Amino acid sequence: MTKESIRPFTSNAKFRYKNTKEPSPCVKGLLNEEYIIPTMEEWEVFPMIAAAVGAKAVEQGVARKVLSRDELYASAVTLIKQSREVTQLMMQNGIIAEPPESL
Repeated sequence: MTKESIRPFTSNAKFRYKNTKEPSPCVKGLLNEEYIIPTMEEWEVFPMIAAAVGAKAVEQGVARKVLSRDELYASAVTLIKQSREVTQLMMQNGIIAEPPESL
């Protein structure tokens, strides 16, 4: 892959995701040209990305399940929220340690 073949990250920054009411992470102010890797506390970005990847897989005919972008987004939100809740519960009960502050 050459440098010329890579589209700039900000190329979609002012647009909504195709066929959905959900704005891109850039539109929501979660990511920008200088800040492209969210922290785990900024979990709202991950369902957006998952929905975009899933929708592209459906579009290309390689998805195992054919779901709308909204269904993909809702599924990702549910899974991520459940995982976060389980992790919080495990930390509260001392089963796993809190992450270090330096992360």
